[in-house]
Parts: sequence; C-alpha cells; structure tokens
Amino acid sequence: MRAVRCSAVAAVLLLVALLTGCVSDWGHYDFEFEASDAVGRWSAETGDEVVALEFRGDGTFTAEGWPTGLSCAGVLPEPDDDPDDLWDETVDFSGTWEGDAPGEEYAIRLLSPGPECRSNFSVVAWTDPGGPTRLRVELSPLTPLEELTDDMVLYLEKEQSDSPL
Repeated sequence: MRAVRCSAVAAVLLLVALLTGCVSDWGHYDFEFEASDAVGRWSAETGDEVVALEFRGDGTFTAEGWPTGLSCAGVLPEPDDDPDDLWDETVDFSGTWEGDAPGEEYAIRLLSPGPECRSNFSVVAWTDPGGPTRLRVELSPLTPLEELTDDMVLYLEKEQSDSPL
C-alpha cells in the first residue's frame, strides 16, 4: 500500500513539474492576444538581416526582408535544412491579414496573392513569463515542436509608435 501511495505522489509531482516547466521555461501562446493587438510594426534582427511585418487596421500588411524559402509559393523548409540558408534570398511583399479561427485568437493568418511571395501562413502571439508578447514564426515548420532549436524560431517584437496606423 505504501509503494502505491509513493508511486502516486511521484506521478503527480512529475506531472506538475512537466506542466509548469512547459510554461515557465519555453513560454506559451498568448491567449489574451486579439487580432486588433497585431496592428503596428513588428520586427526582428537575425544575423545581418532585418525582417519586419506591418499590420494595418484595414486588414492589409506589408512584409520586409522575408525569406523566400519560408512559405512563399507553398515552399517550406525541410526539417534537416539549415535555418541560416533561409536568409540567402529575401523579398518584400504585401497582402491581407486576419485573426485566425475562433478559439485561436492568438494566431494571425497572412494571405498574399503574389507575385513576390504567394503565401498563406500563420504567425502566433507568444509570451514568456514577465516578458512582452512577440510574434513567433517557426523557420522550420515541418520540424516537430519538441525538436525545434533556438535558431529555428524567429520572434518579432512590436515597435513603439507615436502615431496611430
């Protein structure tokens, strides 16, 4: 009886450690994020490159410095591709955006008919405990989540603006 009780306590402690570790160490979707929160300019530097997404209140967006090997014309990097190779060729393009499906308020879907980058993909609002909300882009979307490394994820931070868009 004592062994069963010890096993049950160990199982509960392990479950609690796993659940809290996922949120505190890795961050999580920002479930409070709404589509209107996306409006503004978001950017990130990666090596020598700067990538930016600007969302306007009228449902349009522009992308600057976007890697052509990431979602342009349906192209996705393979899990064993080097994420640094994505930055060999970049493109500026525009399109429309919308909040994703109900229950996934933290996701923003970007649609562009081309020709620079015909695409249909999502970015998600992500937060780390105590940190700001950032837009998370998986640079290797075919790689299982648990196998993603830091160089396979791009985080765009919202730039502060004095004027409304």
